[in-house]
Amino acid sequence: MGGRGVLSSNCAGCGKTTNAPRGLCRRCRGRAWALGHRKYFVSEEVGARVRAAYQEGRAKLTACLDALEVETGFPRHVFEDLAAVRGWSPWIRRRLWTREETTALRECIGVIGVRRIARRLKRSERAISVRIQQLGLSQRVTTGYTLLDLQRVFAATYPRVRGWYDRRLLGRAERDGVGIRIPEANVVRFIRQHPHEYNLARLDQVWFKSVVFARYA
Repeated sequence: MGGRGVLSSNCAGCGKTTNAPRGLCRRCRGRAWALGHRKYFVSEEVGARVRAAYQEGRAKLTACLDALEVETGFPRHVFEDLAAVRGWSPWIRRRLWTREETTALRECIGVIGVRRIARRLKRSERAISVRIQQLGLSQRVTTGYTLLDLQRVFAATYPRVRGWYDRRLLGRAERDGVGIRIPEANVVRFIRQHPHEYNLARLDQVWFKSVVFARYA
C-alpha cells in the first residue's frame, strides 16, 4: 500500500509480460540491437513474410512492405535493412566487399563514426551499417569523450561543461549522429591551457594522471 505501481505490458516480440520501456523484453531488445535498431523488433512471423516478399517480383514486394508498414507502424527501412543483412534481395547488384576494405572497416569501427567511415571507404552510410551488422560488431564510437564523460571526470556540472564546448575551449568536436564527442588530444590541451576553468582537487586524479602523463611520455 502506498507504493508506486508499475505498469506492465506484453512484449511486442514474444508476447510475454514486461515492464521494460518501448514494449520489448530484454531478450527481444537484444535481438533488435543485432539488427541495428534500438526500438524496432521484427518478429519471426514478420521476418518470414519479408523473406517471402523478396522472393517475388518488385510489385508484390512493394505491396507487402506497404502493408507491413501499416500493420506494424515500423518505417520501411527496418524491413529493407533486415533483408540486406540476411541477403534476401538477390536481384540487387551490390559492390562486393574486398578483404582490404573489411580490414580498413574493422580498424575504423569504434574510432570514428559511420558517416566518416562511409566517406573514407567511398560507400554509403547504409552499406557501412549493414556490413558492421554482418560482422557482428557495434557502431558505437568508444574513443574520445562525450560531454557527460567530461562532467564525470572533471566533477563539474553539465552546464559548465557545455559552456566550455560552446566557448570553443574544447576545440573541434566530432558529430556522427549520436552526439558530441571530444578527442582526447583536445581534452589534454584544455587541461594545459585553461587550468582556471576547473578545480584540480575535484577532478578524477587517476584519470588525470593517466591522460596527462601518457601524453607527456
